[in-house]
Amino acid sequence: MGNLNQQSWGVGFAAGLIAGLVAGSVLAGIGGWFYAEHAAREARAGWNLVSVLVAGNDMKAGDMVTYDLIAQRSVPEQFVTDSVIKPNDANFIVGHRVMVPFRAGDLLTWKGFASGNDASACSLIEHAPDEEAAAAALLEQTRKRWAEIRARH
Repeated sequence: MGNLNQQSWGVGFAAGLIAGLVAGSVLAGIGGWFYAEHAAREARAGWNLVSVLVAGNDMKAGDMVTYDLIAQRSVPEQFVTDSVIKPNDANFIVGHRVMVPFRAGDLLTWKGFASGNDASACSLIEHAPDEEAAAAALLEQTRKRWAEIRARH
């Protein structure tokens, strides 16, 4: 009889051990899957694509912006700041002059534009010693105008 109890105890122990290992493996697998999903979400954070406006062609300081000169591209959201112009704001820059040059593909930013047919802006651009001086001179002049436009939008 003692031999029978030892056998059933051994079988019960083995069955419990196997069940515990299986349950532990399943839980470890589920935990690992959740961890991998969390790590993947963190790795993708900031890499979601956002539509922005870019220069469709090269533009020189003083050029008047038209719809033909701009294009829409998708870029990772981590590279898009409040100064980058979104496609739904294209109508605010069309008809305005570029204060600084843009190369085809450059992100368009609010700081790169003078308002309307501003003769003084064109004069500043034409008489500035270099592109940086033109941008600095025009930036202060147009900052308030664009702030008003953005506030209304």
